[in-house]
Amino acid sequence: MASRILILSILVLNVALGCSGNQFTPVASQGTVEADNDGQIQSEYMSSEGGTTTTVVEQDEPEAPSHQTDDKTDNQAEDEEPGDEVDLPPSEKDISGKGSLKPTVYYFPVINEDKKKCTPEWRIRDDKGKIMMTVCESTRAACRLQGSCAIVQKGKMKTFNIVGERDGVDRFFDISKETCRFGFGVKASCLDPFYTIAADLSIYKPGDVIYVPAVVGLELPDGSQHTGYFIVRDTGRAIKGRGRFDFYSGHISWRDDENPFKKIGLTAKTKRFEYYRIKGDRAEMIREERNFPKLPEEIIEH
Repeated sequence: MASRILILSILVLNVALGCSGNQFTPVASQGTVEADNDGQIQSEYMSSEGGTTTTVVEQDEPEAPSHQTDDKTDNQAEDEEPGDEVDLPPSEKDISGKGSLKPTVYYFPVINEDKKKCTPEWRIRDDKGKIMMTVCESTRAACRLQGSCAIVQKGKMKTFNIVGERDGVDRFFDISKETCRFGFGVKASCLDPFYTIAADLSIYKPGDVIYVPAVVGLELPDGSQHTGYFIVRDTGRAIKGRGRFDFYSGHISWRDDENPFKKIGLTAKTKRFEYYRIKGDRAEMIREERNFPKLPEEIIEH
């Protein structure tokens, strides 16, 4: 009898201990909180307009990308040239934070109005209000959305970059003769095709370097392979929040199936990608390689 009581006591104790270790998920009135696979916390809540807003929190002590290796042989170290280091993934000492990014892609549209069936009615004005060109409404919308554009009328092409908004109207300036022929970002920095991202400047600074492992090795229009490193050179009206990045693809539309970024899903609304914020000597090396804030000597054109 005593042995049966002892066995029952042990069973009750095990059940009690097992129940005490159970976890429960609190019900949030505004949305849900969940852990991403990389261990960071992602909070998703409903905005006042009824849409969903996602905020991503970077880890304080990030680890290097999983494909990072430091076990090089002496011969490998001797064979590497200094310039090869920009192609290497970052080590832990190069990283200041990590997160999950929400991507979009923008580009520099070239619009031939000689081939469009529309009546030019919208005026492109400079910062002082002077009319520089009268264009179709669809052309105006494209230039406004992308921030810069080229317009062909009567066989001649002019390129424009947005300055800002004055009295509720977007103002532009002519960049046809400027050295930044793909357009200007923030702080007069040149947009560098396939290596520029637009970001929220309340969180990131112009010149910040971002590493995206999923882009490493991506073949670009000139046949080269992407290093995975990007530089913050731009911002945008809809680019808000941590990990919200807009990737610049030069003259190739985000709708074009040949756009390298589209091929890996950077144009898909539901896709999320791991990213790392780079600091120190590695970040400075990347800025020098891409000649920030100007254009590099070798530009990827299409």
